[in-house]
Amino acid sequence: MAKFLLNFEKFLFMKSFLLTLFLLVSSQFVSAQLISGTLINEGRKLISSFDFKIHGKHKGFQTYELAVNSMGEVTSVVMKEVEGDLVSTPAKIEAVKVLKKLKFTGANFYPKFQHVTVKMEFLK
Repeated sequence: MAKFLLNFEKFLFMKSFLLTLFLLVSSQFVSAQLISGTLINEGRKLISSFDFKIHGKHKGFQTYELAVNSMGEVTSVVMKEVEGDLVSTPAKIEAVKVLKKLKFTGANFYPKFQHVTVKMEFLK
């Protein structure tokens, strides 16, 4: 019985180790994403093709909150100061310009405005 429990513990350890390794490796390919918000809870999708990466002179990330109207257009972009490590103001402004061009699924039955939090990655 003790041998069985030892083998079972090894199996559980390897299983959790492989799962952790897989999550770690796969997280390296996720550079930015739609994080949270009422827009995601409603199931609305991003129509625009955008990988949430901006190539420039600075490296880092920054989080923004977008307001999206019922037709799927971004009406406002607000930077969350405490959720990011980017120090370049021109890079932050560039991100706002790009984010205002995003388009989400829209219809008359969606609320007038919904919000979504977005994480942008800046690459050198």
